[in-house]
Amino acid sequence: MSDSERGQIHAYVDCAQKRRWEDYIEESYEVNSMSEFLRAAAESYIQEERSTSSPSQPAQGQAIEEQTSQVLDAVGGLSGQLQDVQQRLSVVEEEVTNPPERTELSTQVLHVLPTEKPYTEEWDLMQHTNDDSTIAWEGTVDAVAEKLGMTREYRTYPDEDGRIRESSSPVHSQKDRVESALNQLQKDTSLINSDSIEGELRYWRED
Repeated sequence: MSDSERGQIHAYVDCAQKRRWEDYIEESYEVNSMSEFLRAAAESYIQEERSTSSPSQPAQGQAIEEQTSQVLDAVGGLSGQLQDVQQRLSVVEEEVTNPPERTELSTQVLHVLPTEKPYTEEWDLMQHTNDDSTIAWEGTVDAVAEKLGMTREYRTYPDEDGRIRESSSPVHSQKDRVESALNQLQKDTSLINSDSIEGELRYWRED
């Protein structure tokens, strides 16, 4: 059935009634969704009433139509609510899985990785013929973090005279961020490769 042959119906029901319907759907082998359940219920109701009614019962026919309309309105209302929830979840998922700072770091990590597998003939040749000082030739997390200036974090503190001093100390969380970015790149793309070489896990990218 094409989209032009379909119609959307909105309806509202109380929460207790909605929960009873949802419980039935979870336990039923006949229907798999709220829309399917309501369509089946409406058609079953119509067929039952038609089989027991006669032309001399216009009041019953009107009542059936009104109840059918209520059921279909409920279907439409639930469908609209479901679409709204799905849109909100999509926005939240995007913000959680791809925050701006992670995307920026992943781009930086990608640019400093060697384009040949470390300790191969191709890698050795490229290392000696390429004078690009921004490449982390060893391909390790430590080498990448060092190229990105993420091996130390500087902190300021007041001394006894009230003057602002600066100190630096190794920060493991910085390297953890680099490793997380590498793992995410491997998961999201086919550009990153890794292997244990010379006792360390080393990364390189496809050119």
